[in-house]
Amino acid sequence: MTSPSPSASPEEQGSPLPAILVGVAILGVAAFFIFGSGGAEEATASRVDGPSANQTASDRSVGSDPSGRVRGGIGARGVDDAQGPRSARLNPVVGGVIEGNGLKLPAEAPKTPESFASKSEEIAYYEEKLTNEKEMLEKRALFLDRVNQNILNARSPEQKQVAESRGKIVQKNYDDQKEKVEALERRLAELRG
Repeated sequence: MTSPSPSASPEEQGSPLPAILVGVAILGVAAFFIFGSGGAEEATASRVDGPSANQTASDRSVGSDPSGRVRGGIGARGVDDAQGPRSARLNPVVGGVIEGNGLKLPAEAPKTPESFASKSEEIAYYEEKLTNEKEMLEKRALFLDRVNQNILNARSPEQKQVAESRGKIVQKNYDDQKEKVEALERRLAELRG
C-alpha cells in the first residue's frame, strides 16, 4: 500500500504579499520614468527672482525638460506672431486673379463722382452703370435658376436642406441686385426728365 504524498502545508507555499508589493513597486518606478514629476523644473522656476520669474515658468510647459523635449505627453506647439493683413499671393502658372463666375469684385467698381461737368455726362455715367448692373442681374437670375434646379434634383433630405439654405442666399442676392437696377432706372428717369 502506498500512501499518498502529503500535501504542502500553508506555511510552505508562501504568502502572495511579497509578490504584490514587488509588482506595485515596479509599476510605481515605471510610472515615474514615463510620466515624470516635473517637480524639479517647478522648483527651479519658483527660485527665480524678479519680473522674469513668471515668464520663465510660463515659457516651459508642464512636463517638458529645458531642451524643449516634452516628456510623457503632448506639449503645446509654438506659433508664429500675427503678421497683419496678408496680400494675395498668386501662382504664376495659374495666372491673374480669377473673378468668380464672371462677377466683378466690389473693389473694382468705380466710385460715383461727386459732381459732373454736364447733365449729359451724368446720364452717360448712370447708363453705363445701369448696363453693368443689368448684366449682374442676368447672372444672378442664372444662379437662381441653377439653385432652384439643385433643390428639385436633390436626392436626400440633407441635400435638399443644403440646397434650400443656399437658395435663400441666392434669392436675397438676386433681390438686392434687382433693387439696385430699379434704383438706377429711377435715377435715369429723373435725369432725363
